[in-house]
Amino acid sequence: MTETSPQTQPTILRVAVPRPLFQLLDYLPIKDSTPKAGCRVRVPFGHTEVTGVVIEITHTSEFDELKPILELLDSEPLLDQQTLTSLLWASQYYHHPVGDVVAHALPLALKGQRKVPKTPIWSIPPNTDKLDPSLLRAPKQLAVFEAISSTDKGVNEVTLQTQFGKSAKTLIRQLEKKLLIETLHSEFLFTPPDTSTTEPNTSNLELTKEQEDCIQSIQEAKPYLLHGVTGSGKTEVYLRVIEPILAANKQVLILVPEIGLTPQLLSRFTNYFSQSSIGKKVNTVVMHSKLSDGERMKAWLAAKTGQLDILIGTRSAVFVPMPKLGMIVIDEEHDSSLKQQEGFRYHARDLAVKRAHDLNVPIIMGSATPSLESLHNSNLQRYHYLHLSKRPGARTAPIVLVQDIRGLPLDSGVCSPLLASIREHIETGNQVMLFLNRRGFAPALFCPQCGWHAECPSCDTNMTYHAHSNKLICHRCDFERAVDNHCPECGNKQITTKGQGTERIEKKLQTHFPNTRIIRVDRDTTSRKGELQQKLDLVNQGQPAILIGTQMLAK
Repeated sequence: MTETSPQTQPTILRVAVPRPLFQLLDYLPIKDSTPKAGCRVRVPFGHTEVTGVVIEITHTSEFDELKPILELLDSEPLLDQQTLTSLLWASQYYHHPVGDVVAHALPLALKGQRKVPKTPIWSIPPNTDKLDPSLLRAPKQLAVFEAISSTDKGVNEVTLQTQFGKSAKTLIRQLEKKLLIETLHSEFLFTPPDTSTTEPNTSNLELTKEQEDCIQSIQEAKPYLLHGVTGSGKTEVYLRVIEPILAANKQVLILVPEIGLTPQLLSRFTNYFSQSSIGKKVNTVVMHSKLSDGERMKAWLAAKTGQLDILIGTRSAVFVPMPKLGMIVIDEEHDSSLKQQEGFRYHARDLAVKRAHDLNVPIIMGSATPSLESLHNSNLQRYHYLHLSKRPGARTAPIVLVQDIRGLPLDSGVCSPLLASIREHIETGNQVMLFLNRRGFAPALFCPQCGWHAECPSCDTNMTYHAHSNKLICHRCDFERAVDNHCPECGNKQITTKGQGTERIEKKLQTHFPNTRIIRVDRDTTSRKGELQQKLDLVNQGQPAILIGTQMLAK
């Protein structure tokens, strides 16, 4: 068999489809299509159709007969070559089907056949009579026409709406009917959300010697482990090292373990860079699972097109393509929430380190209690170790009192000295924070007669009782079911709970402090959009209150 030249060989598309397959599938392009690696395509798959992503363009296949794709969904790649390379590496490293891994990198709104939303850019057609008589009788249309004709690059709808208000759409349609304007081209245009904040400005804070040393050390493209005690100013170090990255017109990716950390961090970053000396407006957006599909897609596209400067996101944000990525920051790098525990199982911290290495950019991993893996890598000098041992300014370490509860009567886990201390602070107008790293009413539901415990059928761990929804929920895999009204082993109807969670503490304190505002902050009370910010706003009012929460409250 003779070999044909590359010019006469057929073009073959190697496509990753979201099915449990560890290999790519080969397809032929359709007529008049010019697919590129990273574009989505609609392909036949057995007796159905699926949306896949082109991974590679080749000219050879092990199969003699190939089916053509059904439709090319993107004119330009959604995933760049560097992102595709990282996804293929992750598929091999974590032994997970390549199609699922690639699909994991796309926002839900773009996993199907939905087209990328684009904003038209209007311009004046050649040889257009700028003294058209119809414009003389329509001064508003004339104003829009002159605004579009003032530049050769064209004007988009957002700019025209800013200048002419809501009537801009109607005026544009009228000009199009008269053939006085035309669409130059279309592109995705990101409109930054309103991120106004009341956070105090920290751009003029005086840094400690340790902070200055850390900032000076973070210069090269290498991994840095920033080990700083609580309140030592790790976030301030992030801000100072990010500033020159943004000034160089590069992007920054910041990973946080919990959704609850994003509003405070977004507010801190927005306030700092709004008053910095970068010389441009810094667009900062958060990305997490509580955003709507449309919001996630817009944030994803803004990062992908380079219109976003800072992306703050939870673990899945590690896959977002950012063409000008200049630095990665991982806050609370030790947190287990950075690890995906179901489906495509991966660790966002490890993938971020690999991504930074491939791009040759610095990555900072901050924590007050670093993971053993990161400390081990520091000892092996794979990571550059930085330490903040002191709190800045007049901040002092808290006074720690350990209460020996042996022999003390406990009321839902709360002892009388703790209740007395809470009452003392509330009466003097202060706020009290109670930290319990367990949500729900009680961590176990059991039968005192035969010893039966409610266990998750998938994880073999105790299921947590949630009184508000009257459900048993597994906090490891999120499996849930209705509460048993009797013991399934012996039929005893006197089943009871063991231990306490934030929900139980809240109910108990409501009986002791009926006239005091009690605010519970955990995943159950902040699952809806805006709920966390509403609770933080109540706290910031400064009125006496008792805060009960899990790990997100500690931050």
